[in-house]
Amino acid sequence: MKKIFLLGLLCVIVTATQAQKKLIPVTKSALTGIGLPNGSKQDSRILSVAAAATLLEMESNKTNTKVQNTEVLVLPPASLNKFNKDSLAQRLTARNWKITPTEDKDYLWLQKDKRVIIVYFSMSTKQTDLYLAEAISSPVNATQGNNTTNQSSTQAIVQPAIQPINQATTQNVNQPTQNKKDNTSISSPITGTWRRGKGVTSYGGRWSSTGYQYTFNANGTYTYVIKTYTEDDPETLLTRESGSYTISENTVTLDPKTNVIEAWSKSNGGDNYKALITSQNKPLEKITYQFKMHFFPELKETDLVLIYGNETVRDGKYNATEAFPTGWRFSPAGPEYKPITLPGEQSTTTQEIKKEQPQKSVPVVNGKFAFSTTNFDDGWTSTVQEDWVEVTKGSMKVLLHYPKDGTIFPADPGPMTNAAWDILVASRYSNLKNYKTTYVTTYDRPYLGMGYATETATGKNVFIVFFHQGQTGWLEFIAPDKNSFIQQYKFDPETIQWDSNSDLMIPLANMIGYNKFAVAVSDFAGKWTSDFSGIQQLYNVYSGQYAGMNINQSNEEFIFNAGNSYTWKLLAVNGMVGNMKATEVKSSGQFTVPNNWQVYFSKIETGPRTFHAFWSCIKGARLLNLLDANAPGSGIYTKYGLAK
Repeated sequence: MKKIFLLGLLCVIVTATQAQKKLIPVTKSALTGIGLPNGSKQDSRILSVAAAATLLEMESNKTNTKVQNTEVLVLPPASLNKFNKDSLAQRLTARNWKITPTEDKDYLWLQKDKRVIIVYFSMSTKQTDLYLAEAISSPVNATQGNNTTNQSSTQAIVQPAIQPINQATTQNVNQPTQNKKDNTSISSPITGTWRRGKGVTSYGGRWSSTGYQYTFNANGTYTYVIKTYTEDDPETLLTRESGSYTISENTVTLDPKTNVIEAWSKSNGGDNYKALITSQNKPLEKITYQFKMHFFPELKETDLVLIYGNETVRDGKYNATEAFPTGWRFSPAGPEYKPITLPGEQSTTTQEIKKEQPQKSVPVVNGKFAFSTTNFDDGWTSTVQEDWVEVTKGSMKVLLHYPKDGTIFPADPGPMTNAAWDILVASRYSNLKNYKTTYVTTYDRPYLGMGYATETATGKNVFIVFFHQGQTGWLEFIAPDKNSFIQQYKFDPETIQWDSNSDLMIPLANMIGYNKFAVAVSDFAGKWTSDFSGIQQLYNVYSGQYAGMNINQSNEEFIFNAGNSYTWKLLAVNGMVGNMKATEVKSSGQFTVPNNWQVYFSKIETGPRTFHAFWSCIKGARLLNLLDANAPGSGIYTKYGLAK
């Protein structure tokens, strides 16, 4: 009879469940307020909620409490969104939930104000389950302040999931000693200078950077600087704000007194200040941030995180991590993250130095180019070699390998990385140890190989990272040891796996921008061409029937002759197949090189034109990169190869 009753109850539950709607998409947890990854859903079906409630009560019974208001969330697998237990803990911490783990690694207790919540978190290959419920009464021994049970049980429950910053870590931050005789002195871990932002080398070698910098002084004043530099723009923009700040517990309030935006001209087009062109006052906006000092293991540094409810014009887009989805992360300014240079802080010599300095020009001999070395102002130096461009800074060396047959082909990451290593790397080393390959799952998948070996040429032991992503080609990073690599690129390559943050690879990919060399009049000779082809297959949106093919093709060429003369021609063909039209334009005149990074033509189409210019190298040849200086547009350089 009992079996029949249970079977009947089960039928009722199943029937009721089937009558409800399917899983409902959600963006955040109703009980905790944390954001959820894309594709998350809430399961409110009776059977699912009942099963989750039973599971949570089995754990809560250990602390003599009951639960209510069960929330059942189904998340996509971590392989798709990288949301794991660490991500959960970080988002809970950002919402000020105190986390207490249990003996069972799948459960957590949360506490904020007078609310207590139990959490079950489990990952599988198909989905991630997140169950939450509120405790009806305060759990016994669920928090650190309750010691009514035996000592061994308490120790197992109360260890925090996220360790607070210890005293040693705090002391590493720019923290002044409080002056007890000066009541205006502020002693806080945020005192000091903090930087965020970085430069980016886009496709074609165009350099741009935006930096944000706060300086909090011990006397209660602050400055805020934003610097925007773009290689092709004639001006550098500088925002300068100053005022006073006050701290209350974990919030900082900024009260600006001045705020101006300035436009400065450049000396020789470089990243410097020549003369103030315009200055305009900006509105004064008082703002209060929540702040946190957080240790980021991947960076091995304690950073300042400013948290605000929405993105602002003054701060730009959020740049913090999953731990602080509504915040901006600032690194302590220092040797690795130099403070922003302001007008008047640079020497006259520095003002006259261009961003990249070519070595002394030498005459072309046997078809060689005038410049084979570039000194970049960030300390890197590029030198043309037979099989690669060698980029060095201090003890670090990076080889930008030229394309070579057999190194890139359709294959899984391991086989392709191994094949390229054997062709490009292996012959120059011995005693290879701890070699491994890995990759990151993302749209533009990065491949990595790495290991410890002895350089045959020098006999030195080195750490090697071999990298390829998208159009970078293969890059070989050579460091005296792994720590040197980590200090330069801010991550441990041996911990990278398929679900790692692909943004960690950006500094590696950006190294391709150092394949960049100055131009000289003597370099230009012969015919240089650039070709483009694009095809569109068209279909009727209503019938689905094929509607024809549209073709766009172009060929552009420069022919450089003796006496600095040239001819230029552009042929463009476009239109639907069967009704295509061709257009051709030509020009000729004289060209000059006003500086080592520009070329001036007396006539292109209807008038004179100046191009930003540089050489990039491939095996046995160079590519000419030109970008219209008066209409930089997307910043993508057109590449021209020497026609044979």
